[in-house]
Amino acid sequence: MPRIKKQWVLLGIFALLSIANCRAMYTDYRLLELLLAANKWQEADQQTTKIILRESNWGASTWKMWGVALVTGDLTGWYEPIKQYSCRDLETLDNLWIKYSEGRFGLSVQQQIFARIAAQSKDRFETYDAFTDEVGWNRLVSDNSPIGRFPSDEWVQATTYDKGEPWMLSAGYLYDRIQECRISP
Repeated sequence: MPRIKKQWVLLGIFALLSIANCRAMYTDYRLLELLLAANKWQEADQQTTKIILRESNWGASTWKMWGVALVTGDLTGWYEPIKQYSCRDLETLDNLWIKYSEGRFGLSVQQQIFARIAAQSKDRFETYDAFTDEVGWNRLVSDNSPIGRFPSDEWVQATTYDKGEPWMLSAGYLYDRIQECRISP
């Protein structure tokens, strides 16, 4: 049996690890794109939530942070996955929503609405109420949903323990991240 050089074995292992890392970093948007192309907004919304939770690594470590937050009262660590969400993934999600909704829906559309309302509001609760009213999150979905209706706050609800202050922080951090990433409709 021929002897294989150690360097070739190491090179092969390195190549396999690189491929595995690339696959782990790749997000599959095909299902989301199919749903959006078919104007299946609610199903696309659910798929968007799954992508956001998966790509922000929302999981066991986040729930540990939640335990610390309950004990200490410090919620800052709870929002780290949102604050560090990949600009590339945010932009991809946003571009898909904007493309298939002809500019009516998308995270950057919501960010602009949120920023406009926040600039005119006295406090976070007023911002929250005005924003959810304008984008229609507090109404049933219809064929003529208002601009900014999707993606809904389903992803926010999955990352917070209640509405109110935690909701506003979670949504606010994501909209801040969109602005940091320079994503616009």
